[in-house]
Amino acid sequence: MKLKVKSRLKNVFSKMTKKRAIISIIVIIAAVVLFKSNIIQNKFFAAKKTVTQNITSVKKGNIVVGISGSGPVSFTNSKKVYGKTSGTVNKLNYKEGDAVKAGDVIYELDSSDAQTAIDTNKSNLQQSQISAVPTDQDVANLTIKAPFAGQVTNIAINKGDTVQKNGVVVTIADTSKLKVALPFKVDDIAQIKVGQTATVTLKTLNQTVQGTVTSVSNILSTGNSGSTGSTGSTGSASTQTGSVEIQVTNPGTIVGAASVSADIAALSGAVSSTSPATLDFITKKDVTSLTGGTVQSISVSANQKVSASQTLVVMKNDDVTRAKQLSDLKMANTVSQVNSNLKTLENFKIVAPIDGVITKLTYKVGDSVKAGDEVSNISDPTQMQFDVPIDELDIAKIAVGQKTTITVDALPSSSTTPVNGEVLKIAVQGTPVSGVTTFPVTIKVTDNLDKLKGGMNANGNIIVSNKQNVLYVPIEAVTTTGGRSIVWVKGAGTGSAAGGNPPTTGTGNRPATGTGGTRPTTGTGGNTGGFNRTGMTGAAGATTSATNYYEGAVRTVVEIGVNNDTSIEIVSGLKEGQVVVLPETKAASAAATSTQKSGLGGLTGGGTGAGGGGGGFTGGGRGN
Repeated sequence: MKLKVKSRLKNVFSKMTKKRAIISIIVIIAAVVLFKSNIIQNKFFAAKKTVTQNITSVKKGNIVVGISGSGPVSFTNSKKVYGKTSGTVNKLNYKEGDAVKAGDVIYELDSSDAQTAIDTNKSNLQQSQISAVPTDQDVANLTIKAPFAGQVTNIAINKGDTVQKNGVVVTIADTSKLKVALPFKVDDIAQIKVGQTATVTLKTLNQTVQGTVTSVSNILSTGNSGSTGSTGSTGSASTQTGSVEIQVTNPGTIVGAASVSADIAALSGAVSSTSPATLDFITKKDVTSLTGGTVQSISVSANQKVSASQTLVVMKNDDVTRAKQLSDLKMANTVSQVNSNLKTLENFKIVAPIDGVITKLTYKVGDSVKAGDEVSNISDPTQMQFDVPIDELDIAKIAVGQKTTITVDALPSSSTTPVNGEVLKIAVQGTPVSGVTTFPVTIKVTDNLDKLKGGMNANGNIIVSNKQNVLYVPIEAVTTTGGRSIVWVKGAGTGSAAGGNPPTTGTGNRPATGTGGTRPTTGTGGNTGGFNRTGMTGAAGATTSATNYYEGAVRTVVEIGVNNDTSIEIVSGLKEGQVVVLPETKAASAAATSTQKSGLGGLTGGGTGAGGGGGGFTGGGRGN
């Protein structure tokens, strides 16, 4: 009996000892897990964290929004120069990099053969010109003109008549001056001198005009009674006379031959001519045809007054006309040859087609050049441009004339003082590559052209928006959660408070690559947006870290406007000067994590109970 009691007591004690051991182990494990939990860490060890907030202030200024691209600089106006004839380079007047004006001679080729051909054809041309003179004159002589102003006194031909060479066609006289030879007694002639004034009486008109003695004849003659002549007079057989010539200016009334007498004042008194005589024109000429031919037209009539060089008669002579045509053809052919030779000679001088800089010289002195060979390249350094590819999503924002800031890798100064430019042209056809279409946009460089060279890589920032005097914050200060834009503002919020902890899942605006874009800011703790049961990952949990980091700040809803890579416009919700907390940087987060890891090591324990949350205690509830 006693043995049975002892045996039973021993079994009871043995069972109680095992149960206590199991309970003790469970208690120890629970204590360790509880110590590692966020609750214990936040309650007893949070004070050990070192958190430094990254802050800034709301500023007012300008936000410039641009679309960027890069490409090699090229010359807008660049001309290739080609040889126009074959030859050997005798002279090279410039070198690469030299500035030239349009028309400057770059190359001079050997032109000796071309010059010889020109000299020969010039000689032929001179001979043709000499030979053409007679034929030209013959054609001109077919039109017969008045040699001086006067009156037609006779027309010797009719229309259609054939006139021999040098045949008379018209007689013309100068009616402005007339003369007459009158007889005077010998005794009277002795008293008459050249230059004396004579009074001439026109018997038929009963009019007197003044004349001048132009000559006195000392030849004596004896007049016969009843005889009349222009050089003699009617008188007795014993009357001796001489001849006195008198010139008269036509008062306009004398149209032909007229009978006149004259009185001349002498020392002994007035002396008179012994008999009348007939006035005649001083200048009178028979106009002839120098070429001969057929009378084609007569342009005057008898007694018609004509002016000098007035057309009288037009002749026709086929032989003369054909000779002129042959002469003209020969002349034209020779002139054409000379002009062709001169043009060819010009081709031996290769000139710059535009003002610019020589960027290429292909040949040197002594080289042989052929027609069509590229010998040089001239570029205008005052006109430069480059093309940049613009994404199809942005091309609608680009317009011709938009200002552009340009930086050039080869010009470090352009990073602080950009080169200016503007959009010159937008392509209408895009280029698809890997499912993305880009459009070439041409940017014209407008200044600092002297610093640029063809081929330099240029980066163009096309200004599509430039908002002046607006509120802005760094772009990373704004996160988007549930369609709302949120900014953490220090102190008691004056804007619209969003409430709650930092977002567990949101869209941040910090550029991931430095050129724009959004970055999700996924948290592992917090209560906004639901519980996260992903468990701890070795850190003490992000909820405590984020909560401590934004301590003293209020989540504020804002309305945003335009943005660039660094700044974003605040349309409403903030005021200038308010302090804004920027997102926690990796360095700050790492510092906080290091502080926590100085406690107990991390442990990824599971939840207990039927309803326990999977993973650690990061927001998970304990089951019953």
